[in-house]
Amino acid sequence: MSKGINLKNYIAIKKIYRGYVVYELIDDMGDEFVPFSLFQRELIDNPTSFKSVRKELSASTIKIARTAVAKFLDYLDEMGVNKEDYNSNLLRFIVNLYPEYLACNIDQQNTLLKKADEALKAYKPNLRSKGSQKSHIIYVNNYLDLSEKIARESIELLAVKQGLNPNAAYQSTFTSLWELKSLSQSERKAISASKVGACIRDKGQIMLKTSRTLNVSRQASNVKPITSELDRAFPIDSVEKLLLHVSSKRNRAIFSVLACLGLRISEVLQLRWSDINILEKDIVSIPASKDELIKAKVPLDKILSILSNKGRNTISTMAIGELESLMFRCLYEYQCSSEYKTSPNHDFIFVFSRGIKKGEPLLQILDVENNAVSILLKALKLACKKANISPPNISHYKAYVLHDFRHGYGTYMLNSAPYIVEIIDSYGTREIIEYGFPIADVSKFMGHANVGSTEVYSKKSLSKQKESHIEATAILQAAGCTKTRVIALATYHAKARDQLIASIESPVDRAEVKKLIEDLNHD
Repeated sequence: MSKGINLKNYIAIKKIYRGYVVYELIDDMGDEFVPFSLFQRELIDNPTSFKSVRKELSASTIKIARTAVAKFLDYLDEMGVNKEDYNSNLLRFIVNLYPEYLACNIDQQNTLLKKADEALKAYKPNLRSKGSQKSHIIYVNNYLDLSEKIARESIELLAVKQGLNPNAAYQSTFTSLWELKSLSQSERKAISASKVGACIRDKGQIMLKTSRTLNVSRQASNVKPITSELDRAFPIDSVEKLLLHVSSKRNRAIFSVLACLGLRISEVLQLRWSDINILEKDIVSIPASKDELIKAKVPLDKILSILSNKGRNTISTMAIGELESLMFRCLYEYQCSSEYKTSPNHDFIFVFSRGIKKGEPLLQILDVENNAVSILLKALKLACKKANISPPNISHYKAYVLHDFRHGYGTYMLNSAPYIVEIIDSYGTREIIEYGFPIADVSKFMGHANVGSTEVYSKKSLSKQKESHIEATAILQAAGCTKTRVIALATYHAKARDQLIASIESPVDRAEVKKLIEDLNHD
């Protein structure tokens, strides 16, 4: 059984199609289930042929889609859809039960569904949220849409062969064909090949809807689901501590870029030295071109994989101020180290640091599903362990992963990043510091195509909201006096106090503020 898709009624065999991972499903008779293969190819070759798809899909999305459909087919087989007594009404009933099966909303009186649910306990999709279930259903509906086309084409061809009217009502044609005694076993298999062809009515296809009830899957019953993207965010104030425990200068540079710029790992590994402007302290993120990858002697299958990865909507980036100097220092130390080797074939920053591939672009570790980054993930987990950095208990993660740097970036930029705003009030025109950039700005920083993708980072925790409220109240009550504002702020934020005191240029003023704080603390 394939490690890629865990199924009970099929063996999943991994293949490569146009640089993408696809799977063949082999049934218990040793035959390939062709409609599943056709579905995957259609997603890759012509994704917009499906109603819910508007653009080319990334490799990770194709993975989600094929897994959803494979699990759906596994469910159909367990429910007895492949039996000889092909009953269209029963099949339609079984298909429409699928959302309830996903939601663990099992009617105990339905012995058929109850039995299948128990048999598939170890193979059931592990959907943790309403959104993941909705996505799962969308791809199953895409498959049902394709199944209608497969079934109709098969039946029309057989109808002509058997002397029937191919233009007659679809359901009646199917029934007439199925009841023909002269129909061979292979022909019967052809018209039922989609698994759902028999239950499609003339009035239209089956369209599943997400179940109203979604219980936590039993596979995850002992862990708490993620409640927001904040739970997955790598803490910005722990980045420097983490890097102290990373032995490889290359990996240290990669982690610093991930944390400081919030890029995806695929974007980081495609950075070139020409993308960095040291004087302006600016880095752009431009996807590698096919010609560029060919010149770098990247294998063709890897080129297709790299080009299939999700890209940014903008090339510009925005660094986190308190990490920027650290990032540039890590890049400089890496460039000067023995881990980096120049090449006349490419300008990519991150290369293999040893072995026969030394000097070749490290981006070759990206596979079509963006999962083959184990050498970096292993280094991150080891460094986190040494630095005693672990995710909060509310997260289901046992350890942080590379993408959590991006979650940390988005969370910080929306909730905590300071920036200057000019205001006009009774004191005249002045500049104040605000925390958390507008969501439209952060969306551009992260390269999101729409603001909706950025909104998940905007939910402040209750403790953060309380902290912000106390700080704002203290500043307002200080009546605008700079020294008093520093003291008021310091009452609640020792770290902010020290930073503000250090920013006071006059030694006399600094000493006065420190004395006032000490007197306040004594009181």
